[in-house]
Amino acid sequence: SIEPKTEELTVTENGVYESALDGYSKVTVNCPPAPTAEELIITGDCSGRFGYDGWNWIIDKYGDRMTTTNITNVEKMFAYCNLTSIPFTINISASSSTSISNMFSSCKKLTDIPDIYITIKKDPGGISATNAFGSCYELKTLPYIYNYQPGSMSSFFTYCHSIRTIPEDYTDTWDTKHLYYTENMFNCCYSLRAIPERFMNKLQDKSSSSAYSTYGGMFSTCYSLDEIEKLFVATTNAYTSNMFGSTFNSCNRLKDITFRTNEDGTPITARWKSQTIDLTKVGFVEHNGTLTPSTL
Repeated sequence: SIEPKTEELTVTENGVYESALDGYSKVTVNCPPAPTAEELIITGDCSGRFGYDGWNWIIDKYGDRMTTTNITNVEKMFAYCNLTSIPFTINISASSSTSISNMFSSCKKLTDIPDIYITIKKDPGGISATNAFGSCYELKTLPYIYNYQPGSMSSFFTYCHSIRTIPEDYTDTWDTKHLYYTENMFNCCYSLRAIPERFMNKLQDKSSSSAYSTYGGMFSTCYSLDEIEKLFVATTNAYTSNMFGSTFNSCNRLKDITFRTNEDGTPITARWKSQTIDLTKVGFVEHNGTLTPSTL
């Protein structure tokens, strides 16, 4: 057999190119023009737009030129992608159909996420964010979500293994009047050391018409959490089912837990019944079935 001859040829513009090798014909190359700024604007319903690595090459090649405006839905927008960073901010125009659930779900290589800006044109009645950052293993710095009106925040940061701190002002622009579900919010945030008091206060600031936010699994397997201060106290309704299932499970370093009080320091009165707070694994490490004091 005859081995074919090869030659590298660098093409930077349209034209007719001739190989230096004998016996090869000239080749005409037509290079498509680079997209315009208008063509790189992301807008409208973006649910699943960049999910599952379908359009990673566009972000890799043109991400620094891409902009966003009037996005109406970002559910699963980047879910299951292998990007390491996203170089543009995200601008959302919120309505009753807007969701940020699973927006970055299972983006296991992301280390950096741009800030998210929400414009409320009509009260959306709570924007669902279930599992919004779930399983972003390498994410170390949280993006700010400005003007957010959360609905369900179940599993919001679950399995964000590398997040160590949450900024004190992270929730300052949030309106939590429609918040109703926070189960497993910080589940398996292995590196998280503390929850800001202002964050916990926001979770309490709900309207009387909202359902309560459960503590179920909220801090479960937060191995590095040192303290949880001023937990919100749900007072809207009478609660007879247990709100604290697995709330502090495997919080091995936890040394201090307190509930929020009135401004004068007196306890807040709540109508709770049959509540069980399991602290058997708080401040301890389990090894071969034996609980021993933590030395972490």
